[in-house]
Amino acid sequence: MGYTLHASLGTTASLDPIARTFGHARIVSLTDSLVIIPLTPELFDEVNRMTSSPVVMKFELLTEEVEHRILGVIGNEKVAYVE
Repeated sequence: MGYTLHASLGTTASLDPIARTFGHARIVSLTDSLVIIPLTPELFDEVNRMTSSPVVMKFELLTEEVEHRILGVIGNEKVAYVE
């Protein structure tokens, strides 16, 4: 059995703007200083605005719309996207 993870990865401070902006975003602690926000289907639809947008590079769910909106929310914070 395998699992697939699509998530933003960072510190609580760096991901908090995402959690405050999008109602479906949930911060999950991995360690004292490392957290993720899983990109659930509901969060994807909310961030992507239910639109058809080209994917970035070879990612499955990182569309140009998702990238644009997340970058607009986080400002100068450092966040990674993982799949």
